[in-house]
Amino acid sequence: QNANQNFAFMLATAWASQSALWQLAWLPEDEKRKAILPRLAESMARRLVEKEEALGQYSAETRLLCLKALEVQSKWEEMLQIVEALPGSDNEKKNAPSEFGVP
Repeated sequence: QNANQNFAFMLATAWASQSALWQLAWLPEDEKRKAILPRLAESMARRLVEKEEALGQYSAETRLLCLKALEVQSKWEEMLQIVEALPGSDNEKKNAPSEFGVP
């Protein structure tokens, strides 16, 4: 049951984070909304990333959600940190030939 609770929590958090980004994109521009919603979406997305890392999971969708929230806020350095933290993005892998044999 604990796994089901984790899944439900993660799903609800992802939905809430994405909903905040949708509101920002689709509702008429509002300064309060513009100030609050990106930070809210980022906070929830980061919580998901932390939860996944604790469980040894790495969901591309969760990372993308976090990147979207950071992009809206122009947090480029933080976006780079998330990309660099992805499994397989270390320097050894960057310099290795691709699956097609092209470096």
